[in-house]
Amino acid sequence: MKKLIQLFVWLACSLTVIIAAARHSDRTRPTPKAPVLKLNMDTKKGMGTSVEYPTGAAYKLPKGIALNISGTDNKRCQLGAGSLVRLCLAMHNKTREPVTVTLPAGLIFVSRDEKIQNGLLIRDEAFVLAAGETFIFNLALFCLNEDRAVTKAKDKYKIGPVSEDVDIKALIEQLQDKDLEDEHYQAAAQKAIWNITKGFALTAAQHRAIAQIPGI
Repeated sequence: MKKLIQLFVWLACSLTVIIAAARHSDRTRPTPKAPVLKLNMDTKKGMGTSVEYPTGAAYKLPKGIALNISGTDNKRCQLGAGSLVRLCLAMHNKTREPVTVTLPAGLIFVSRDEKIQNGLLIRDEAFVLAAGETFIFNLALFCLNEDRAVTKAKDKYKIGPVSEDVDIKALIEQLQDKDLEDEHYQAAAQKAIWNITKGFALTAAQHRAIAQIPGI
């Protein structure tokens, strides 16, 4: 009988030790991190570290419109949004009639130097050029290549395609009615773009930051 009591006590003690060890293990086990969602990189040529020419729908200016593009050091831009890629566009209407020019959201401006950032237009920009008129204006764009150099006045650009990347298009849609004048709001949008160009989905924090940008 005494041996049975001793065996029972030993089993009880052993069970207590096992339960305590299990609880300690649960407390010390690291919390699993949420998986990082990788995006499809097939449509992200010319973005991130890619030096390939960007892909997308071809864009052409209206017939009779001549264009010259260069970088600008002027921080004040009449059109567009963004703080890193700032261009000076000189458009000349060679026709005898007014011409409406629309630069669509998603349009990519491609640097002729692979060490300089490509730019992304976030919203449609439309204007009318009178017959024979030359319209010179500064255009602000968001950067598609975080590791490249910021645009300077001497840099040369050309108009590229309109991005059809689903992740970029989804972000553009979210930013359409947002106030992007403030530098902090611009920074939130720029970080989201860079995340996409690196091949990652937006984080929950980035979604919240974009949602908190006030409307126009």
